[in-house]
Amino acid sequence: MATKALAKTLGLISNPLLQRQNHPKKKIQIFQYLIVLDFEATCWEDKQKQPQPGEIIEFPAVLLDCNTGKIEETFHHYVMPTECTVLSEFCRNLTGIAQETVNKSDPLSAVMKLFSDWIKSISTSRDIVVNPSSENPGKYHATFVTWSDWDLGTQLLYECKRKSVFRASHFNAWIDLRLSYRKYYKSKPQGLNGALEERGMLFVGREHSGIDDAKNTARLVYKMICDGHCFRVTKTIQGKQVISVKPGAISKPISKPVSTVKTTITPPLCKCGVGSVRKQTLNGGPHHGRFYFTCRNKSCNFYTWESVVVELNKEVNGG
Repeated sequence: MATKALAKTLGLISNPLLQRQNHPKKKIQIFQYLIVLDFEATCWEDKQKQPQPGEIIEFPAVLLDCNTGKIEETFHHYVMPTECTVLSEFCRNLTGIAQETVNKSDPLSAVMKLFSDWIKSISTSRDIVVNPSSENPGKYHATFVTWSDWDLGTQLLYECKRKSVFRASHFNAWIDLRLSYRKYYKSKPQGLNGALEERGMLFVGREHSGIDDAKNTARLVYKMICDGHCFRVTKTIQGKQVISVKPGAISKPISKPVSTVKTTITPPLCKCGVGSVRKQTLNGGPHHGRFYFTCRNKSCNFYTWESVVVELNKEVNGG
């Protein structure tokens, strides 16, 4: 088995997925630059006992030149969590981030300001405009890329809302690379590493290191460009919020599925990418009778009150 794996690594055995794919020439891209993001957040091995919603603890971004495939600029800061300040052992082992690192780091509000300054710097030095609302003659267009919608559509969005941290409007549009990959290659790989392997590439660095994940995501982006894919924005928030909610800091209620109640609200997605279902609290407590959304995956701890989703839906639609 080890010999076969080595042979594949050395290119002595071809990847059948690669054989089935055509490799047309690169197409002209809509975006001359792409900013690849990959947050790391606080996490716990036992999600049922998670004391707080996740908080960003690593904020990395790389600026990819879509013409050359070169990473031109890098932003990388660790972030101090303020709601649950002690990292779990599981989180430290998974991300490689030490407690001392986040203790001496800035909180999210300060890091967001640093990132804003970085965006202004690269915009000035390279004539870049990020997610423009109209044509900007003489400027290079750029947008964000994440492996899924979780980074910008859930984690950053609702952590900023929860902590009253200013979030710039350029975060309202991005490319979901996982979605783009699945549609282009007609394949559903097991995570970023699986996608790299399908393309005959090896992950460089440490998995779940935010900065290494961002750099490897950028490598996969350029591979897709070389294979002929033209990247387009896959997610746009038409307002200040998007319906994709992170769990609140409350105990998960005893409930049963409710399938007979009709609702026009789009069920939010969680980090695992599974659509949620609507349920009702029936535990006789103070929240008895309230509706909420929870993940279909029983091992996932995602949930949010329906009233929160309704409120955010009104903000999106200007109502």
